[in-house]
Amino acid sequence: MEDRVTASFTELMRDAPETAKVYLLRAKQDIDSSFGEGFAQRNPALVAAYMQTAATDYAGASNGKVFGSALDRIADALDNLADAIRERGEPD
Repeated sequence: MEDRVTASFTELMRDAPETAKVYLLRAKQDIDSSFGEGFAQRNPALVAAYMQTAATDYAGASNGKVFGSALDRIADALDNLADAIRERGEPD
């Protein structure tokens, strides 16, 4: 699997509400599980904070994965370049 985002901006925009829905449903489930049934509904700011935290965590982790993969490819290319230069030897 390649660590690249291949979706178009339109596809990403269409996916965003589904992602928000997943965060919202999980927030309600986790908050009510921790603090009692109905707590999430009575505390929308807590639900929003949960959703923001989940989104921020996912963005950071996925960016790290994508950027890390890109940096690995760059490092490999630089190693190959250095090897090619060494193989050519010193100029006379």
